[in-house]
Amino acid sequence: MTLAVAPASDLVAIRVSLFGTFRELAEAAELWLAVPRGTTVSQLRAHLCDELARSPAHRELVDASALAFDDGILLESQALGQSGEEVRVAILPPVCGG
Repeated sequence: MTLAVAPASDLVAIRVSLFGTFRELAEAAELWLAVPRGTTVSQLRAHLCDELARSPAHRELVDASALAFDDGILLESQALGQSGEEVRVAILPPVCGG
């Protein structure tokens, strides 16, 4: 998805690694998004809902999932990258265990 509201120089390329149900929904291991510079994790989550949610249950799954860099979970208010930069994140669905 490319957002037409920002010039290309103001976009950040987001490479999202998909796991579990998200991989099945997208029929791919990763998803590429171009978002405006300054996009927060919360805003990225909304974009992911648009791309991955086929039902209200899928939207709830996106909302309940963690977004992470290689070294930790991202905060909802955290801004992602600078213009022209590529950022790699993962969306991690919740897991059950006992």
